[in-house]
Formats: sequence, C-alpha cells, structure tokens
Amino acid sequence: MLGYQAYLVGEIAGIEHSPVLQLPNSVGYFALAVGSVLVAIVTLAVVLRVLRLGWDHRTNTESGEVAL
Repeated sequence: MLGYQAYLVGEIAGIEHSPVLQLPNSVGYFALAVGSVLVAIVTLAVVLRVLRLGWDHRTNTESGEVAL
C-alpha cells in the first residue's frame, strides 16, 4: 500500500525539479516505493522460513556484538 501511494505521488511530483541539481522531485518518492516493496519481500521470506522450519529459525533480534 505504501509503495503504491508513493508511486502515485512520485508521478505527480515528477513535474517539478530541484533548483540546484535539476533532478525531478519524484526521485525520493520512487525510492520510497522501491524500498517498501523490498521490505515486503524480506518480510514474506522470513514468514515463509518460519512456517517451513519453525519458530526457532526466526530472525535473530538480540542486540550484541557482531563480528566484522
């Protein structure tokens, strides 16, 4: 839903351009649309993994040190 609405607003905002870079103002809205679709894909992948493998294989959300 968010991606669709961002796409619609992006089409409208594409008429205007930023004064310095001369980029269409729709760039940010299209980035928001793409990002929301990617988040939906990742969320669906996590849900399918939990349904397939069980609750113990969910994404780890514990805070702690991460090896670089």
